Amino acid sequence: MENFSTAQETTGYFSTEQFADNPIGVNFDPGYLLERLREGVLEAELLRQGAGTRPGSKQPAGRRTLNFRTL
Repeated sequence: MENFSTAQETTGYFSTEQFADNPIGVNFDPGYLLERLREGVLEAELLRQGAGTRPGSKQPAGRRTLNFRTL
C-alpha cells in the first residue's frame, strides 16, 4: 500500500529505522479502510500506517496473514 504523496517521500522512508525494523510492511483490511472512508474519515488519517487494522485485531477477520513466512 502506497502511503506517500511523492516518490521522494517513498524513497526517504526506505532509509528510516521504521522500515529497517519491518521491511515487509503491515497487515491491513481493505474492507475496514473502505468502511472508514464511507464514515467520513479523512484520507490523511486513512493513509497513516496501522489505519487499516481494526482495533484489537491482529489481522483482518476471516483472512490468512500473508507475509514472508507464508509466501
